[in-house]
Amino acid sequence: LSVAVGDEKPLKSIKVIVDIEHTYIGDLVVQLKPPSSMGASPVLLHDKFGGGTDNIKRTFDGVNTPELSTLLGKNPQGGWTLEVEDTARADTGKIRKFTVELGLEQKRCWRHLRLFLGCLRCLLHLPSRHGGML
Repeated sequence: LSVAVGDEKPLKSIKVIVDIEHTYIGDLVVQLKPPSSMGASPVLLHDKFGGGTDNIKRTFDGVNTPELSTLLGKNPQGGWTLEVEDTARADTGKIRKFTVELGLEQKRCWRHLRLFLGCLRCLLHLPSRHGGML
């Protein structure tokens, strides 16, 4: 199951939300595959633990899945794929929900804005907030 991301701003945060219905989660290997253009390895989210427990309904982030933090600062554009492998194939299941929440870095232009306003004050001969001319 894949989702496409069109934005190119660097990743600031990432959360992966999965809801997988399955009768024996100890058989499952779940990975998030980032876009190949990131040059990053797949991130292992679930590796055959939980035994005979039913269903995986979980949110993964940089705190409980530190490998996700290796993706921060990179361009997220492209296809993000959730890969679920049933290693025993005796039980059945389906993916109910797969969400990738990306927090993207915003460019801060305050320094450039201050520089521009300073130049504008000079051109207009306006006093600065410090009482003198700039």
